[in-house]
Amino acid sequence: MQNNIIYTCFSCPVDKRPKFLDLHIDLIKTYAEKCKCDFKIMDVHKNYNPPVFTVYEAYKEFAESKYDKMLYIDWDVLISLNSSNIFESYIKDKFTAYKWKTGFTDKHIIINTLSDFNEYVSTPGLDGKDNLLLPEFIKEVCGRDVSLNFLRYYVNDAISGGVMMFDRETMNTFLFNGHITWEEIYDKITLLREVNDFQHNKLLNAGGVLSHFAINYLLYINDIKVTALDKKWNTNSVTGKMKPDEFFYNFNCGGDELITGNDFSEKNNAALKYVINNRSSFFKTKEKFTNFIKKYNATDIIQSKINNGK
Repeated sequence: MQNNIIYTCFSCPVDKRPKFLDLHIDLIKTYAEKCKCDFKIMDVHKNYNPPVFTVYEAYKEFAESKYDKMLYIDWDVLISLNSSNIFESYIKDKFTAYKWKTGFTDKHIIINTLSDFNEYVSTPGLDGKDNLLLPEFIKEVCGRDVSLNFLRYYVNDAISGGVMMFDRETMNTFLFNGHITWEEIYDKITLLREVNDFQHNKLLNAGGVLSHFAINYLLYINDIKVTALDKKWNTNSVTGKMKPDEFFYNFNCGGDELITGNDFSEKNNAALKYVINNRSSFFKTKEKFTNFIKKYNATDIIQSKINNGK
């Protein structure tokens, strides 16, 4: 029997945390019990910039642990009470994650030039403004010329970092092998920021996409095989009903209403709407649902929906 652990990670002060964070934690605790695994919150106080790099604390701790596998779940993911055991679903796989392209197309994207890459990632809906910074990231942060092979990999096989599962051996390869390590990537970003010559302002202000670039670059240079997560483990339809076979909802990967960055007010509103529409997926009792709603001062909205049978 495998010895597994679930991690979630955040670094914002208590008074600035999103309202649904307690629900996120409660649902992961319940899920960990169902999966018969451990669970740890990495409440990081080191001042990472951008904050998404706090995930390194979870990566490193797992790499040095005795656990067989870790499931990492972003703080803006909610797990349905109906979820099955993800560790059992991917028991033989070394690294598992949701492929970024899946939400847009199943076609293989042809990239023969840098212009092809720029044109594809600029497609409406792909948030291309940030992805256009990838060549600069490769050159200035990773210290390599831009490789068309990596650009092809990125548009066809890049993964979303919100839900990922590693075995320990793969995590050590991911973090510490290759011509550059995760820590060295972060140190280089920090150094560029300290130079403050404004030449790389757009790149350095890109926030979470820098972590996305780093994850996918390290997967590529270390030749780590990705087993694609089924969409039910990373669903994102904000306004709709959660289907019985949809298990993890990610507030940061688009859907009917695109939720981006760390705009907590935007995510709080999206969470409220989604939880109202799917309350049986997230709450065992009416009392727990009511207590959650009180945090939003949204009792009138809820009562109206209940009275209308919604």
